[in-house]
Amino acid sequence: MRPLTEQDIRASFVNCSKGDAKRLAVPRDLAERPWDDLDFLGWRDPGAP
Repeated sequence: MRPLTEQDIRASFVNCSKGDAKRLAVPRDLAERPWDDLDFLGWRDPGAP
């Protein structure tokens, strides 16, 4: 998988408002992810019910 930035992730949420995408909790450790070993990226939002 190619490395993604926070901007890449926020831009990929096309079915929500720009405000919702801006408030989205994105993982902070993107630079440390083993991108070559990943097939997909997923995470849990600690603020979600």
